Amino acid sequence: MRPRTASRAPAIVASVREFVERDVMAAAPALEHADRYPHELVDRMRRLGLFGALVPEDYGGLGLDVTTYARIIEELCRGFMSLAGVINSHTMAALIVLNKVDLPQASVALRSLELYRGLGYRLVALSAKRDLGPLVSHLKGQTSVLVGQSGMGKSTIINTLLPAAAVRVAEISAALDSGRHTTTHTRLYHLDDASHVIDSPGMQLFGLHHLEGPELADAFVEFRPWLGKCRFRDCRHVSEPGCAVATACDKGKISARRLASYRELARELDA
Repeated sequence: MRPRTASRAPAIVASVREFVERDVMAAAPALEHADRYPHELVDRMRRLGLFGALVPEDYGGLGLDVTTYARIIEELCRGFMSLAGVINSHTMAALIVLNKVDLPQASVALRSLELYRGLGYRLVALSAKRDLGPLVSHLKGQTSVLVGQSGMGKSTIINTLLPAAAVRVAEISAALDSGRHTTTHTRLYHLDDASHVIDSPGMQLFGLHHLEGPELADAFVEFRPWLGKCRFRDCRHVSEPGCAVATACDKGKISARRLASYRELARELDA
C-alpha cells in the first residue's frame, strides 16, 4: 500500500464503521417488519466490500493492504448480521389482522396482541363486514397472503374486497370452536394491476418442523441481541445454565410469555 493510501487507511475504516453503525445497524430494527427489501443498504455494503478495495491505486482502486481490507470486511459483517433477519425473511413482512372487533371478546384479544405491536409487528383491528379501510392501505402495491385458522373471516375479507369472487364463508363448528373447511385450495385474486391477494385454506394445525433449533430462536426477533452470548455455544434456551436469553427474560427485556411459547415450540421440534 502506498504512503498516501496508508495514511488514509484508519480514516477509511472509520468511515465504513460510521456508515454501518449510523445507516445500517440503527435502521435494522425498523426494517425487520418493513414491506421492502433494503436493496440500497445491501448494495452499498456490497460495493464497499467487493469493488476496488485491493486494486492498486494506479489502476483506479483503493490500493488497500490485506489487513486494512480485513478490518473493513469485519465492519461490514456487523452490518450484514444486523440485517440478517430482514435478508433471511426475503422481504415477507408480517401484518397481524384482528378481525371481528365488533364481538364482545375482541377487547381481550386486542390487549393480548399488543405484545406483538411492541415488538414492531404491524397490527390492524377491524370488522370485515363493516369497514376494511384499515387493511386496504396495507394491500396496495403488494402481493399478500391471508393465513389463519378457519372461520377467522379470510373469505369475508376477500368477498368484501372483491364481491364478484363469491367465496363461500365458513360456518363455525361449536364442537371444535373453529371454522369448518370451506376454502380447500389456494387462490390468487387481483385487486388491481399492482395489488394481489392470495387466499389460503384455513389451518387446523400449525407446525415448524422444517426449522432447526437456531432458526427457531432467530425467528423470535427480540431474542436476537442475546443469541450467541450464552455460556454454551449450543444453548437451546430451554433449561441450560448461563442462558443469555433466559437472563434477559429475568431482567424484563424479553416477555416471559414469548419465552414460554418459544420453549414449547422447541420441545415440539425435539419430539
